[in-house]
Amino acid sequence: MAEKLQQTALRGLKMEQAVIAELSRARSRFDKAVPDLQQMRNGLLHFDEWTRGSGDGPQKKEVKAGADPRIVASRYSRFGYDPAKDEIEFGPYSFQVAAAVEAAKDLFRAIHHAAQAVDLRAAADLRTRTVEAVAASGIAAEGALRVSPGADTRVWVSLTDATAEPARGALAEEVISVLAAAKLQLLSFREPQSDNPAERLCAGESLYVAPVKPGP
Repeated sequence: MAEKLQQTALRGLKMEQAVIAELSRARSRFDKAVPDLQQMRNGLLHFDEWTRGSGDGPQKKEVKAGADPRIVASRYSRFGYDPAKDEIEFGPYSFQVAAAVEAAKDLFRAIHHAAQAVDLRAAADLRTRTVEAVAASGIAAEGALRVSPGADTRVWVSLTDATAEPARGALAEEVISVLAAAKLQLLSFREPQSDNPAERLCAGESLYVAPVKPGP
């Protein structure tokens, strides 16, 4: 379900096909490692019905075809782990535990990588907006401002040593103003609720860029 929800989000965000394809491959490997897992889950969750042969899915089909519900129930009555085969069984269904664990890890990593790809693209877009805003103002050309590459999914801004006091205070205020005009703001990682970004920037702290949220 997590993979399905993420695929919907990736397509909605128009993410690169390579990201979507890798997630799909991981899902396919997982489905292959744990065939009929959904039926096993249904049988365990609705055990009261399945033990009477009145469950949905395969039981319903067999009973509808004329099978005795008691016989059908008996076919799905076994659930357990076979250590000799490292296998979990439920009725006619089974899967290898070691293979399932590895496939689950692969799917987990693929889900994480897909989410990270979204964050990295968002950071790249945010950095572009930041660089364009400060470049248009001429601040960046003076070598007074440093903008990180956003490799950690955040874009950091700090003043360089090219500007000495007392000009740093005015420069910090200008940076805040320029970014605000581009609907961007600087926030402190140490104190996210801080309302003095210019003072912190002037003092040498690196602040991260965030879009200004639209008001109500």
